[in-house]
Amino acid sequence: MFIQDDERPEGGPRRLLLQLDSNWVPYHLNLGASPRLFAFVSEDGARGKLLVQDS
Repeated sequence: MFIQDDERPEGGPRRLLLQLDSNWVPYHLNLGASPRLFAFVSEDGARGKLLVQDS
């Protein structure tokens, strides 16, 4: 679920690989005040994209 609008990366279909709510991890990620990180991978697994949204 996206915090803001659906901002899926362009460039073809991509699958969601990871969604990380960085306020709940045992280490600090400096991504914003209340960030969520999304990792997407291409269908063939050759390319990836990261998206960070902050509320």
